[in-house]
Amino acid sequence: MLAALEVIASASQPPSLSVLSRRIGAPKSTVHRLLDVLVRRDVLERTTAGYALSPTMRRLSQLMIDRTPKDVVELLEPFAGDLFERTGDYVVIGVPDNGYIVAVHSIRSHRHANLPLAVDRVPAQLSAIGKLWLAQQTGGEPAYDLPAQPGKVLSELRRIRRSGVATVAEHGGDPVTEVAMPIIGVRGMVAGIARRLPPGEPVPLASTLVHQQIAIAASAAARRFEAHGSTRS
Repeated sequence: MLAALEVIASASQPPSLSVLSRRIGAPKSTVHRLLDVLVRRDVLERTTAGYALSPTMRRLSQLMIDRTPKDVVELLEPFAGDLFERTGDYVVIGVPDNGYIVAVHSIRSHRHANLPLAVDRVPAQLSAIGKLWLAQQTGGEPAYDLPAQPGKVLSELRRIRRSGVATVAEHGGDPVTEVAMPIIGVRGMVAGIARRLPPGEPVPLASTLVHQQIAIAASAAARRFEAHGSTRS
């Protein structure tokens, strides 16, 4: 049941019963029974495309987003704007929250109409920002459960730790590639700044350098902010 909720919450489009059965690795009949329970309990709702979080659950998710101190968001918003203006990419700022990444700010235009929206709250291992955060754990050994093939995942996290860049390809709905870099404060990673791109689209070196420069500038601002007595816990 928890696995089903995690897949649904992190999907850019409502997944169907077949997709959920495949992603969870359980028979359709079993998954269907679980989903029926969640729909009756007002945790999920059925849509024409598949299953989605109910309005009640979405309100609870929004509370998680709203609890992020607004001064932190306001500090980082201009850097997202700079990255959007200089690359034209769909830009997202995300912060770590107890094993998840919460998207607190995003900028996109009509050019990105075919790209799925960034999910408000997603398990860390399913987002590029989350991979950055996992890689920041001591020695690159994350404190949260990892998906299958842990050796392969840990190898990737160590590479991310060295390079400071993470990518992830989403396949739950419409495909999209996310490229992220960390924003480092006094006490470690404060947030991540990511660009969402169509899969297979070449990423020019110039835009990568701009991304890196803005992430470094945002990190410097975050350190000054924290050093002067941030209210962020």
